[in-house]
Amino acid sequence: MLIDCHSHLGNFNENEISEIISRAKKSGISYIFSAGTDIKNSEKTIYLANSNDEIYCGVGIHPNRVTNDIKDNDVYKLEQLAQSSDKVITMSETGMDYMPNAPERKK
Repeated sequence: MLIDCHSHLGNFNENEISEIISRAKKSGISYIFSAGTDIKNSEKTIYLANSNDEIYCGVGIHPNRVTNDIKDNDVYKLEQLAQSSDKVITMSETGMDYMPNAPERKK
């Protein structure tokens, strides 16, 4: 069994998702993990996972999307999203991104 362990399916529309799943199956991939990259994207990713047996997901905020301090409410929303479905299996896109285009970090 093969698993695609890092995708961003929340960036695609539902027609594209069907095609992605079809191509994955033809390639021998049984499951796809989709990482949420912000609150709204995490909500969409959960919806896609709940709608497709082949998709599991994580919720989170990608470091490149953090341009201001994360508000307490955002942390609460992530906690609620993480508990909202059995298809959410991890917190995703956490940590510090050291790519050249990453937002400036406070020391």
